[in-house]
Amino acid sequence: MKITEYNKIISANWKMNGSMALINEFNDYFINNIKKIDKSNAIIFFPPAPYFSSLNKIIKDYQHIYLGAQDCSAYKNSARTGDISASMINELGSNFVLVGHSERRMLYNETDELVSKKIKRAIEENLNIILCIGENEDEKNKNITKKKLEQQIFYSINERCNPSNTIIAYEPVWSIGSGSLPEVSEIEEINLFIQNTVKDKLKNEDNFKILYGGSVNSKNISNILKSQLIDGVLVGGASLKSKEFIEIVNFNLN
Repeated sequence: MKITEYNKIISANWKMNGSMALINEFNDYFINNIKKIDKSNAIIFFPPAPYFSSLNKIIKDYQHIYLGAQDCSAYKNSARTGDISASMINELGSNFVLVGHSERRMLYNETDELVSKKIKRAIEENLNIILCIGENEDEKNKNITKKKLEQQIFYSINERCNPSNTIIAYEPVWSIGSGSLPEVSEIEEINLFIQNTVKDKLKNEDNFKILYGGSVNSKNISNILKSQLIDGVLVGGASLKSKEFIEIVNFNLN
């Protein structure tokens, strides 16, 4: 099924975490409970690269569960020790790649221009992207959230981006890992702004999927995803607890 056809998209960013034990926990759950998961919703796992193959072995038979990479190089295969190219990610069975995550921007000084190069490279290698954008606490307090998001969108996405290969994830930096998150009405307002900004940038009227990320857990997931203006979530810490993440996946059963 095309990514645009799913009701909600639930993504798990493990960051530099995870283990074979965690992968086995998910494997056991899927074997015994896959029928309980609503197939109208997509699930995307973003594990560290060393776990690609192991995780792919357990999800490859499930049509609505996908594998993603947390980052990719902006360059083709070359003498760049430590980098992972988009073509490698594709070959290992990954369908998606995260680009522009706030931790990459802050810890590795990644600019919008570099993010744009990564997007172009990923799409050239037939990967779907999830572009992360969001304001930090200082920008929020200065009331320049929309200005920041507009900048990130305009300098990152390009004419090759479309709803079938690009998803936007709004992740307010001040919310990630803090336990504090915006009201649903605030997320809806931001999502509408993002939608209109993307349309303005690309000069078309196609609707992109827009996710929310930042302190998402099983207690607030139903409240978040009841909104028709929020197309899914990008989950961080809560995705490292198999029981917790499955509760998030089964949000409509709670």
